[in-house]
Amino acid sequence: MSPNIERLEREIHATADPVARAELYAQLAGYLVRTGFFEESRRILGDLRADFSHGRNPRVSVWIMFVEGLLHYYAEFSPKAMERMRGAQAIALASNCAPIAALASAWKAQFEFEASKFDAMTESLKIALSHAEENDHDALSRIGIILCNAFEYCSNKVQVQHWFRRTHAHAVASGDQASIEALQHNRAVIRISALFVGQCFNELDSESLRFMKTEISSAMGLQALIGINALTNQILLAQAQLQIIEGKFTQAIDTLLRVPDLRPYASHNYCRELIDLEIGYSLFRSGQMDAALHRCTGLDTSAFDRLDTDDRLVAAWMRRCMCRADARQGDARTAQSEFLAARRRYVEQRRHLANLLSAFELA
Repeated sequence: MSPNIERLEREIHATADPVARAELYAQLAGYLVRTGFFEESRRILGDLRADFSHGRNPRVSVWIMFVEGLLHYYAEFSPKAMERMRGAQAIALASNCAPIAALASAWKAQFEFEASKFDAMTESLKIALSHAEENDHDALSRIGIILCNAFEYCSNKVQVQHWFRRTHAHAVASGDQASIEALQHNRAVIRISALFVGQCFNELDSESLRFMKTEISSAMGLQALIGINALTNQILLAQAQLQIIEGKFTQAIDTLLRVPDLRPYASHNYCRELIDLEIGYSLFRSGQMDAALHRCTGLDTSAFDRLDTDDRLVAAWMRRCMCRADARQGDARTAQSEFLAARRRYVEQRRHLANLLSAFELA
């Protein structure tokens, strides 16, 4: 059993005050969500709603709203996650509940980072940091995870290491194995994505490639060891990308064919059209030109518009590669123009994020 769950259950049994017990139960429900035990979390939420109906205690209401936001995120990647988290943040701030205000603000920043809303993310992080005390390990570890991800995206290795160490310490202090797993999981996914994007700039670090094979295996092993059942499909997407980078196209196709069945996925990093393009590209690189054409014919490339900037860049790069080699895939000049535009957007976005992150750099 997770040390965090053991700690929460001990505190629940030792607490007589009904409001304090309810808050601890909400924290337990939130941790269960993050490890993929959704039904158990829903059962706790149902009990809390029954015991604290009609919002008769603002603190408990905020905790319920916060856990509902996590459920919408982990179970279905629903936009309702942001609605609930924004509501939890607003009520916590209005009622001066600093710990939950810090935690809700941190998770709101997480959602904003994933949606590439970096200005809003920055403001949410500042609110979270201003309300978090030194022993608010849950909020501080989530803040650190976001900043590790953001600095990793900008290839700022020095700041990644600073924030990784700080975040790991907070997660260990609360027995939060889910956050420890998230640190390793997210680092593997973002670094593989960076390798994938590197091909668009004619950059491929063979040493980093060898390291990533070990890192993704470690991330998958840690998920299994800790018993994390949430968001495991994200590692599968990263594994397929790594196989494409390595030139293991048959394996990549097999992995990609499994991806659509392992929902949920977020709309910003998944669409069926992207999977079809990656399969088509793998067929193309395997010399199966007709099969690649069949896979990509009629592909609705407008679906890529809702993806992250880095995914859109890789999609444009793959399209350019195929159009250059096989005129049946499309006009090569158009594909080149779309690729250059996608690359400019990516560079500009990274530069903007790096500027925003300067406010969070550690010495």
